[in-house]
Amino acid sequence: MEQKIAVTISAQGRESTVGEALTYELRDEEKSARARKVAGIFIAIAVGSLFIPIVHFVAPWLSLIVAAISYGKVRNQTALLRGASGPCPACGEAIAVPEQTLEWPVEWNCVACRKRTQFVPVRSQEST
Repeated sequence: MEQKIAVTISAQGRESTVGEALTYELRDEEKSARARKVAGIFIAIAVGSLFIPIVHFVAPWLSLIVAAISYGKVRNQTALLRGASGPCPACGEAIAVPEQTLEWPVEWNCVACRKRTQFVPVRSQEST
């Protein structure tokens, strides 16, 4: 389910601005599909590395371990950030954050002034 959220954008030493973020809650079947895809990539790397001399002693085992860890991490993700935007607190230019896994606060560099900005939902700031 997609949801628009108001966010405050802050940069060190500057007054915060307001923007918006579009989030997407993942359903159980979507979480499983994404986790299987990531694990499958590492399993394919493990199988492919079987044919490389010397590397085939270590790489398949490491790839299988990474596949298991990645599966667990991706399976536990609950939401995606479809995008976030708003004016930079430092220079006023528009900041656009691309799609990524949702973990608040979202940090992003302004393209114009290179300041590190932080996006935080308005609701979570009121509760703290």
